[in-house]
Amino acid sequence: MATSKTLKKLNCAPTGRLPTAAPTVDTLKDMSVQGVENLAMELRTALLACKSRVLTLLYAEAWHEVLAETGFMCKYSNLAESIEHGFNVGIPTFHHTFTPTNNLDTDEHLLAFHTIAEKELHLQCWLGPYPRHIIKAVIGPFQTSPISMVPKPGKPEKF
Repeated sequence: MATSKTLKKLNCAPTGRLPTAAPTVDTLKDMSVQGVENLAMELRTALLACKSRVLTLLYAEAWHEVLAETGFMCKYSNLAESIEHGFNVGIPTFHHTFTPTNNLDTDEHLLAFHTIAEKELHLQCWLGPYPRHIIKAVIGPFQTSPISMVPKPGKPEKF
């Protein structure tokens, strides 16, 4: 019986210990890249937290009581609810996403924007940054205005 120097056909995947297996490359056990679902969940969670803490000094419950006591509840029936959940200011529903490019023409403008962004992110006034497809997956179609840095009159290097 003739023997072959080639390996027999295996009915399983090799583990890398066979002499003909490609050498393995050491890799990190975990990666720092977040998955799309993780980013979407993070944004959803952040938006829910923002909705639950209304940024106002007005107390909806107190307004409701005063309106009821003074007989103005019929005239201003949705005031307390609007204070609590937000006012409808007539922003239309968007059916497509539109995000024009920003107008950060110079290094000075770009640096000024990054300074503002770092401050707002540090104060937790902004969420993100998130890629466009993540935002669209969470809130649906949206539109933005381009960012441009306009110098403040009489204040050099202030935007």
